[in-house]
Amino acid sequence: SSSSSSSCHRHRHLTRHHTRRQFHGRRSVSVRSGASSSSSSRVDDTAIFTLLRASEKGYDLRLIDAHPAVQTTYTNRGDGIEKLAKYFDGVNADGVQFASTQPLFMWHGEEGGKVMRLRVGKRVDGETGSLPPAPEPGSELALTVAGGNAVAVIVVKEQNVTPDVAKVYLSRLREMLAEDGIKTKHADESRFGVCQYGELYTMAERLNELLVEVAL
Repeated sequence: SSSSSSSCHRHRHLTRHHTRRQFHGRRSVSVRSGASSSSSSRVDDTAIFTLLRASEKGYDLRLIDAHPAVQTTYTNRGDGIEKLAKYFDGVNADGVQFASTQPLFMWHGEEGGKVMRLRVGKRVDGETGSLPPAPEPGSELALTVAGGNAVAVIVVKEQNVTPDVAKVYLSRLREMLAEDGIKTKHADESRFGVCQYGELYTMAERLNELLVEVAL
C-alpha cells in the first residue's frame, strides 16, 4: 500500500543518518554520524553495550544493558524490518513516532525460530516519562524488555552474513571461549545473534557482529 511505502521510505532515510562505526584495527567504536540538527530528534544513538573485556584474541565480552524493545518473529529479513519500521513511524496504539535506533538484533534459535529486535528509545516529539505504546493489533509485533545478558562478540568482515559465513566465525568464537575457560549459556550451537549497524536496506557500510550468550 502507499502508506506502507511511505513509512518504509521515511525509516530508510533516517537510518542513513544513524550510528556508524570507525575501525581501529580489529576494534570498532560507535560514533555519531554527523546528523544535522533538523534530524537529531529522529536519531537516538544511546549506547546499549557495556564492555567487560576486550580479548587480544579478537573478541569482546560485553553486557547488553536492559532496554525496552519491539520485536517480531521473521523468516525474511526485509519483511521483519518493514514491520519494525512501521512501529517507529507511528503505527502503534498512540500514533507516536520514535527516533531511529541501532543496532538491529537478529536472534537465531529464539522462540523456535528467528526474532528481530530494535531498541525503543526517544520519542520524536521529545516527551519523556511514558512507557512505549502497544503495537497495533495484527502487526505481529510485541514489546519486551531486552538485554541484561552477557555476550561474546566477534566482528564479521563480510557484508553479508550467510549461514556458511556465520558457521566459520561462530566456530572460531566458541573455540576462543573454550581456550579462555568461558562457558556459553546454551549448549545448542544454533542459538546465536547477529548485530548490524549501518543502512538497514542495503549492505553499504554495514557492520556485522556475531553474538553468543555466555555464562557469568
